[in-house]
Amino acid sequence: MIQELQTVVATTQAIWLPVIVSVITTMAIEYLAKPRLEARKARLIRDRQQIDEVVFMFQKVSLSIAGLSVSGPNPALAKYNIAMLKMASASIYDLISAMSRLSHKYVEANSAHIGSTMKFTGYLLAKVETALNPSMLTLDGDPSAGLEELKTIASDLGHFDTYFLAHVEFKDSQEKWAKRAFWKLFTHKDYTDNASKILEKYGL
Repeated sequence: MIQELQTVVATTQAIWLPVIVSVITTMAIEYLAKPRLEARKARLIRDRQQIDEVVFMFQKVSLSIAGLSVSGPNPALAKYNIAMLKMASASIYDLISAMSRLSHKYVEANSAHIGSTMKFTGYLLAKVETALNPSMLTLDGDPSAGLEELKTIASDLGHFDTYFLAHVEFKDSQEKWAKRAFWKLFTHKDYTDNASKILEKYGL
């Protein structure tokens, strides 16, 4: 009888013990590990979205300035240019704001280039704001020379925005790890040197 009872107890333990352990493990994962995993996933998504936002703002600035017309005095084109300049100005402010929202780790790892980018975009913003002067707003004069200079300056944005496309974190799975490793190991200095040359070109 005792032996039968021991057998029943052993069988019950063999059946229910794994179930209990499984339930406890599931609850531990659900309440302890899962929130941290979800938080990490949210951070990864947010970090990538912030980098994408910076790249999109660069594109908007470039397109706004590239679309300026330098064909000479023309009231209709002057109004168009004013609209594009205002868009460029707002986009540069948005770009600066987007860079300020990059993750702390990304900013820390890429501080030199981000500092150079802020300096160049600040200079470009000053040029855009200068182009939006009272004489242009009244549609007087020929702003072609100033706009041509502005378009030339803006063409150098590519030396800054490509960096943000290339230097994503290793944990960013959107690009293959080999490509990310190559960017990190072999192109970082090239981008930094090019940015420095552009700043020197404009006396910055």
